[in-house]
Amino acid sequence: MKNKILLLSTIFSFVFVSFASAQEAITDQYCDAKSPCPKGLECYNFPNIGLRCANPNACNYFECPKGTQCLTEEIYPPSVICSCVGPACTVSSEDEQTVTYDVMTQAVVYTTGKDNKTVSHNITLKQTTSGNMGILETKFASVKYANKLAVNESKLFMETSVGKKQINIMPEEAVAASEMPNINLIEKIELKEEAKSPVYSIKGKKQAKILFVLPVNLRIETRISAETGKIISIKKPWWGFLAW
Repeated sequence: MKNKILLLSTIFSFVFVSFASAQEAITDQYCDAKSPCPKGLECYNFPNIGLRCANPNACNYFECPKGTQCLTEEIYPPSVICSCVGPACTVSSEDEQTVTYDVMTQAVVYTTGKDNKTVSHNITLKQTTSGNMGILETKFASVKYANKLAVNESKLFMETSVGKKQINIMPEEAVAASEMPNINLIEKIELKEEAKSPVYSIKGKKQAKILFVLPVNLRIETRISAETGKIISIKKPWWGFLAW
């Protein structure tokens, strides 16, 4: 009996210490593209917690339930997920497969901002071991891309079907220009070739009311030119004009 009590006490102490350590690593400070974290902290989307500034390498301290593995999903911003990984797990879609990315490039690139001023950006390009799919990361954002990206003379280019096209708009700028400027509402961001040009596709949903009465989830996809920052299209349900 004493041994059982001692064992339970030890387990409780371990769980309590682990939980306390995780709570210390995760702050109460909300973060998004317009509210970056202080130096030394990173923005993560935690399960049942939401967007918070926290210590880097979230899976080193975030505790997932038994039978699951902690992973950081490469979206904007990184989401901490507790996922079943292995042959016994069922993969229902391509997006749910675990993909490993290797750092290919870390560089400073320059774009032309408002009033024709030059703006610098620290970027990282991560690429899969096969194909051109990868991740473009900046200080505030992370986005998947399908066409090869490369840095040349401190400028970022995409290889399109008609040659190289410059990426003059960073992911966080595309988010700010979209109809989903609140990053907590965004479900997916992609950078891909459309009509022979690099385009951001930003998908998300927000709460609205039809005729100010009936609450609904309004799904929106905004497509933005990665060359100019101009909005190409905004896609909503056919009844979207009734929702506010």
